[in-house]
Amino acid sequence: MTAPRSVTQIIRAVALTEGADMPVRRGFAAHGGVFLDPFLMLDHFGPAAIGPHSKGFPPHPHKGFETVTYMISGAIEHHDSFGGHAVVGPGDVQWMTAGSGIVHSETPPAELRQKGGTAEGLQVWINLPERKKSLSPGYEMVRAAELPRYRSRTGDVEGLVIAGTLPDAVGAVAPKSPLTLAVVKMAQGARFALPLPGDWQAGIYIAHGALVAGEYAAQDGHTLIFGKGTGDLVVTATTPSTILVMAGQPLDEPVVARGPFVMTTEDETRQAMLDYQAGRFGVLAG
Repeated sequence: MTAPRSVTQIIRAVALTEGADMPVRRGFAAHGGVFLDPFLMLDHFGPAAIGPHSKGFPPHPHKGFETVTYMISGAIEHHDSFGGHAVVGPGDVQWMTAGSGIVHSETPPAELRQKGGTAEGLQVWINLPERKKSLSPGYEMVRAAELPRYRSRTGDVEGLVIAGTLPDAVGAVAPKSPLTLAVVKMAQGARFALPLPGDWQAGIYIAHGALVAGEYAAQDGHTLIFGKGTGDLVVTATTPSTILVMAGQPLDEPVVARGPFVMTTEDETRQAMLDYQAGRFGVLAG
């Protein structure tokens, strides 16, 4: 029997404020030189108290990658410079391709601001292969009821498969490069095992709860990074836990991350800034 994959690193999330007023725990970021190719960044935003003056993430640009947002609670409202609009509610997923350049906003919807409540979610940035960085912008909405489900034989592990595969479940979105992205909920004492190709990298972010993997223990706000190899990714929950599973075949391409632009060279990044300033990403009021 092959031994499970080893944990090579545990990253503690950093607390900061993003957008206008949104508290964020940043799991990792290519901007700081720490990422899980092809996953560039992970933000766990909220839980944030939403009121009449909450602004969330006002209009801002992106180019060269994709953003995937999963709402744990509350809602955010998406608008973009190509006419896209959607309210992303609890359990919903939005997969946005920034590609050649887009401006969008993610703000608390009017109803939530008026009634009050909380907003909490996870957002992952996924790199696009160099040959696909010029794709036309767009987004795909997957409602909670539409997400494929995974359930372990013992019934103590349940997963929502956003992309890629969990055992006997195929994700809702076809990714631009080989990867798996899933939200998994585990009962206390539950064991989760995921077979992966040997050349894939893998990580688990703990949104809520605590896990053990081999000799290592981690809790909410930690990202476990696993080495390549032939073994399965294996974790056990020591409390009821919600985790984000990220695994993929590395692109092994240069990454130049400058704010909202992720390209493969400094020249491309400077050009992206110039294109945005010249209005080539479209315009979004607000």
